[in-house]
Formats: sequence, structure tokens, C-alpha cells
Amino acid sequence: MVVVLTDDEENREGVVAEEIKNVTPDYTLTAGQLFSAYEADEEGAAIAYKGKVVLLSGNMRGLVRDYGPVPYMAFEVDPVWKVKCFLSDEEVARVDPFRRGQQIHMKGKVGGLDDRFLSLDVHGCTVQDKGAD
Repeated sequence: MVVVLTDDEENREGVVAEEIKNVTPDYTLTAGQLFSAYEADEEGAAIAYKGKVVLLSGNMRGLVRDYGPVPYMAFEVDPVWKVKCFLSDEEVARVDPFRRGQQIHMKGKVGGLDDRFLSLDVHGCTVQDKGAD
């Protein structure tokens, strides 16, 4: 199956990143705390976090460029589930130097749980700083 994206779909993460660029995060928390909130009470967490701008910190699980149309950086939060921070093409270059297990801070807009891919999705993510090694 071939997936054809429009220019708007390909650039979605960049558009979201630009929209929230100067927005003060509604929440500052670890990726693990965000995941735990959804794990404990999905409906309550969705009410609190979906569509909100968050500043997440945690250890990088990996950078995925070639699984699906949009690259993402995943946080280490659970052996199976992951918090995915979707990236624009420009932001991939800023995440690329980071390695698995390294602490990273990402700003993005919470999308919600994706049961198909066992992930909690955050869109328009940008590196804020690398945190402590």
C-alpha cells in the first residue's frame, strides 16, 4: 500500500510547532507522568491534557524516521507503550544528535492515545534543551 500525502499533511508538524512556538506550556511534566495519567484514567487525562501545550522531559527511547509518513522521537515510559513526539523535518536534525537514554526536553501539543500503535501522541514537538546527560 502506498500512502500519498498532501503538502499540508507533510507539513502538519511544522505548522503545529509554529502555532505553539511562543505559547507558554499549560503543563510541565515528565513523559512518564503524562503517560501515567492516561494509564490511570484515560477519560480524565484526555479532558485535562488533550489539545494542551506541554513541556515534557524524560529519557529518549529513539528517533524513528522511516516508520510511517511523519518522523517522531519516543520517550522511555513503558516496555510496550511509548510517548511519541512527532517532528517536522527541520526538527529531526535537532533531535538527531541525541542517543537512547539521554535526557531531552520537548515542547508539543497533546493529541491523545493511539491504541493501534500503543502510543500517546504529542504533535509539533520541538527540542527545548537537552537537559542533563
